[in-house]
Formats: sequence, C-alpha cells, structure tokens
Amino acid sequence: MEFKENVPNWDKVSGKLKEMEPRMRGMAYDIYLPAGYYYFMWWPWLKGWHGETTIGYWNNYSQINYLWIDTDLKKEMTGREN
Repeated sequence: MEFKENVPNWDKVSGKLKEMEPRMRGMAYDIYLPAGYYYFMWWPWLKGWHGETTIGYWNNYSQINYLWIDTDLKKEMTGREN
C-alpha cells in the first residue's frame, strides 16, 4: 500500500507539499549525507560494550560509565592482570 493511498485528497496535499518545499529547503541548515562504514575492535574482556559510539544524541562517550573489565578473563588470556 502506498502512502498516497492513505491520504485523502492526495492531489491537494501534494500541491501544498510542492508549494512548501522551497521554503523548507531554505530552512535546512544541515543536509546529512550517509555515513561511511566504521569498524570497532575491542578486547574480549571489555564487557558491556557492543560497538556503540553513543547512548543518546547528547550523551556522547558517556557509555564509558557502563563498561567493566572482566579481570579473570583478562588474566586467563594474557597471563597478567594489568
């Protein structure tokens, strides 16, 4: 089912959207382009992280508060605690 099938008076709505579009484009201060691929690697003993870079728009890098190190696994894999 297409969008226009759900909108009564599609021709009227479409005309209004076309009329508003130049003004809306002028109000768009940023035009976001698709982001490239990112690759993240971490040690298996770092727990609570699954590759996310943020836990919200305004909470950049605050996910560090929710991470922990599995010291037993680290010692088992590396043979050292530090």
